[in-house]
Parts: sequence; C-alpha cells; structure tokens
Amino acid sequence: MMDFSTHDSTKHAPDVPDPWRRRWTAALALCLLSSGVMGSAQAQSPLPSGVVVQRTAENLLLSTRVGEPLSPAIQEALNKGVPLYFVWTAEVQSPRWYHWQDRTHSRAVRTLRLAYQALSGHWRLSWSNDSSPAGGWRNAVHQNHPTLDEAWAAVGRMLNWPVANHADLPPQGAWLTVNFAMDLSLLPRPFQIGLGNQADWVLERNYRLPVPAVGMTLESRNGQ
Repeated sequence: MMDFSTHDSTKHAPDVPDPWRRRWTAALALCLLSSGVMGSAQAQSPLPSGVVVQRTAENLLLSTRVGEPLSPAIQEALNKGVPLYFVWTAEVQSPRWYHWQDRTHSRAVRTLRLAYQALSGHWRLSWSNDSSPAGGWRNAVHQNHPTLDEAWAAVGRMLNWPVANHADLPPQGAWLTVNFAMDLSLLPRPFQIGLGNQADWVLERNYRLPVPAVGMTLESRNGQ
C-alpha cells in the first residue's frame, strides 16, 4: 500500500571500493527491513469499509467504525452490570532510515466505558481523551442509550475525530496507524484472570493507511 525508499549517507569513504559499498548498503537495507524500520510486522486487520481520512489546514480527521457484533461472553458480562472499557488509538508515524524505530509525530487516544444502569434500564457510555481515566471519569462526556446495540454502535464509531494537528505532520511520507481494542486491564481484578486466553474476550482491530496531502481525502470502500 505504501512505497518506501532508503537514502544514502552524504558522507562517503573514498577508500572503500564500490563493490564493497554496494554490498554494505544492501546488507544495511536488509537489516532495516527485518528490524521493522520499513513498517511494523504486527498482523493487521483488514481495512474496513467506510474509513475516511481527511487532512485540512488545521487537523487530520478520522472517521471509522467497528462493524462486528459483540461476542456472547462480552454481552453476558455487560448484561450482568460489569463495566467494560474500550480504547481507540491513532498514531501518525514516518520511517527513519537510520534508526530501527519509526518516528511518531502525534498520538491520539480515546477511552470509552460502557455499563448497564439497572435502575434506569439504560446503557451508560462515557468517553475521555485520556489513556488512563480511571480516576477522571467525572470530567468525561456521558451518553445514555436505550439498547445495547445502539450503545455498541456508538462505541465502535468515530466521526471526524481530530487525531493530529496539521503543524505536527510531515509534508509527506507518513502513515496513520489505527487501533481499537477492549482494555482488560481496567476490568475488576477477578475478571482479568485468564481472559487473555479466551477468544471470546479478545477484541482488537488495527490497520494502517497513508496520510493524504493537505486538502485531500482518503476513503476506503469495501475494504480497499
């Protein structure tokens, strides 16, 4: 989906024969590829349809959604009143040919808490632009939904989310990595034991796509 290139150093060693220099450059490129400079080796989910990335003169805006239904185990826990936590993360990165780590230009996080309110019969959805808002939900935004389906749709939908400021972005060559996952570490302690090995409790989607130029919009249809 993206093309990468390596850049030769401006400092040359005149006493090194050209054949050896070419071999050294090829070996370096191979090391960079294997170490992940050219892109993360982490398995990515298929790019969902309806993803829209718009770059304006002020912000980089992301619209996306998770269309998969909740597993029966997660639904059962929610119906029993167990609050669950979900995290959206969006990072803008670009490759650094001289370093094994990609450069991170910006990082945006949104954490959501979903819980059933037995007294009112509503589903309470709270969200905060904080990676660990356990003690700060009093400052979060709260919404009430009549059904679990509507509440889950709100959890898995982001509309015109400003994930980066234009001033923080490079002119070109950057990509946007998006991750959505349920955060098991925020569950009550008894629920955390062994859940990471249960398929019904593993909920994570991640994908990567190029950052468009200023004034351009990138849209995905039918997973392409």
